[in-house]
Amino acid sequence: MKDYKKLTSEQLAKKLQSEQDSLENEHAGGDVQDLVHELQVHQIELEMQNRELREAQQKLEETCGSYADLYDFAPIGYIGMDNRGVIREINLTAATMLGLERSNLLKQPMTRWIDRSNHSQFFNYLHSQFIENSESSTILTLTPHPGHALSVKLESVIAYSPSQDCDLCRTAFIDITELTNSQASIVEKENQLTLVIDAMPVLIAYIDKLLQYRFVNLLHEQWFKRKREKIIGAKVRSVTGPNNFSLIKPDLETALNGHHVKNAYRLSFPDQKTRDVEAEYIPHYDQRNELKGIIVLVSDRSEQKAVEQQNRQRQEEQARIARFFTLGEMATSIAHEINQPLSAISNYAHASLNLLRSESGYTQEVTRALEAISTQSNRAGEIIRSIRRFVKKGEPKLEPVDINEAIKNAVKFVEPESKHYHIPIKLELQSESCSAHCDRIQVEQVIINLVRNAMEAMADNVNRPKEITIRTETNDSIDIFVIDSGTGIPSNIMDNIFDPFISSKSDGMGFGLAISQSIATICGGEIKCTKNDEKGCIFKFSLPII
Repeated sequence: MKDYKKLTSEQLAKKLQSEQDSLENEHAGGDVQDLVHELQVHQIELEMQNRELREAQQKLEETCGSYADLYDFAPIGYIGMDNRGVIREINLTAATMLGLERSNLLKQPMTRWIDRSNHSQFFNYLHSQFIENSESSTILTLTPHPGHALSVKLESVIAYSPSQDCDLCRTAFIDITELTNSQASIVEKENQLTLVIDAMPVLIAYIDKLLQYRFVNLLHEQWFKRKREKIIGAKVRSVTGPNNFSLIKPDLETALNGHHVKNAYRLSFPDQKTRDVEAEYIPHYDQRNELKGIIVLVSDRSEQKAVEQQNRQRQEEQARIARFFTLGEMATSIAHEINQPLSAISNYAHASLNLLRSESGYTQEVTRALEAISTQSNRAGEIIRSIRRFVKKGEPKLEPVDINEAIKNAVKFVEPESKHYHIPIKLELQSESCSAHCDRIQVEQVIINLVRNAMEAMADNVNRPKEITIRTETNDSIDIFVIDSGTGIPSNIMDNIFDPFISSKSDGMGFGLAISQSIATICGGEIKCTKNDEKGCIFKFSLPII
C-alpha cells in the first residue's frame, strides 16, 4: 500500500482520476491486477475523506473554541444551576463577578454570594423556573466581598446538560449596579427637588392642555384644603372654584396659545382667606416644539400690599405734616393776603351803610359796593379753600392730572409769598395740555416746595434780578423745570440734597426735598438738581406721561 498522506488534496484528486482512468482502460491484467487498482482507488478516496473529516474536526474545534471564548468573555455572567441552586457551570465573567477562580465556584451553593435578605426571593425564582419554565426575570443583590454589593438582573431558561446529565437553570447575571445607582441618584435628586419645591412659599403647578393638574406642590394643600393626591388629575375649575376660574381663565387660554402671561388678582380660597396674588403662566414645549402644558407660579402679595399701603399712609402723613410746616412758614403772607379782601369788605360795607342811612338814593353806588363785597369775599374764600385743600387729610389718589393746571394752582397758592419777596414767577408752559398719572395735591406740594426754596434762596439777592421760571417739556416723560437765580447749593451737599436732615439753609430741617423725592417716586417719577449756568439752581421734576 502506498502512502498518500504527503500528497496535497489537489494531487490526491489527480491521482484518483488517473487510477480510475487506468482501471477502465486496462482489462488484460487479470483479476488480481484489477483488484489492486480498485484497492488503490479506495485507498485514495478514504484518504480524501479522512482529510475532509480532519479539516471539519479542526474547524469544529476552532468554532467550539470561539464559542467558548464568547461564552467565557461575554460581558454578561452565565451560570448553570441545578434545582437546589448549586453551581454546575459558570463562565469567566460570572467567576470574576463573584471574585473567585472558576474551579472554586463549581458545586458551590449560589446563595453564598446572594445577600441574605434576597435568599427567599432567589429560591422562589429558581422554583418557578424549574416548575413553570416561564420567561421571567428578577433583581437580586450579590455580595462577593464584605462591604461590596452588586445589583444583578437574572434572566433564565431551563435546558438539559449532557455533561451534567440533568436539567440546569441556565441564568444570565446582568450587572445593573451602575444603572441602579443612577436610578437611585435620580430618585434622590427628584426627592430633593420635591422638598425644595414644597418648601417654597409659592404655588407651583403643571397644567396640561385639558386644564388638568399634573403636578402641584405642598402649598396647594394649605390654600385649597385638599390633599395633593386629590388635586392631581382634577380640573382647574373644580379646584380653584368658579369665581376664581372666571378671573384666571382668559390668562390660561392665552398661555395655551403659547404666550408668557403675568397678571395680578384678588382671589378667595377655601382656607377662608382672600389673597392678593401675582400669577405667572409659562408655556411648556416638548423636543418637537409642541405645546404640552403650562407651568404656573402664584405668589401671595397680600403682606407686601399691606406694607406698601402702610408705607403710602406713612408717606402721606409725613407729606401732610410738611404741608402744615409750609403753611406755618407762610402764615404771615397768607394772613396779609386774607386781610386785604377782609379790609376791603369792611370798607365797602361801611360805605354801603352810610349811603343807605343818608337816604340819598344812591342805589347804583350801593349796588357796586355790594358787588365789590361779593368779589372780595370770594377772593378770601378761595384763599381759605386752597389752604384747606392743601392740608386736607386723605389717601393719595393716583389719577390723570393736567400738569399745567397743577402748576397754576401751586403758583396761585404761593402768590402771597411771591408778592412778599417781590419775586415774579414766570410760566413757560407747553400750549398743549399734558397729563400724568399721579396725586394732584402731592404734585402741587412738590412744586410749592421747589418754588418756596427758590424764593428763599433769592431773598437776599441785591445785585441780581429776582425771578423764578417754571417751564414744562414733554419727551419720554413730562419734565417740570423750576429755575432760580439764587445763591445755589453748596457743592459739599449737592449729591445728598434729597437725603433727610440735609439742608442748605441754616434754619432748615431737611425734610422738604426728601418728602418731594418720595412723592416723585410714588408717582413713578424722579427729581434731579443741577447748577444753573448763570446763577442758582435748576430742579427737574419728571413724571411718566400718559
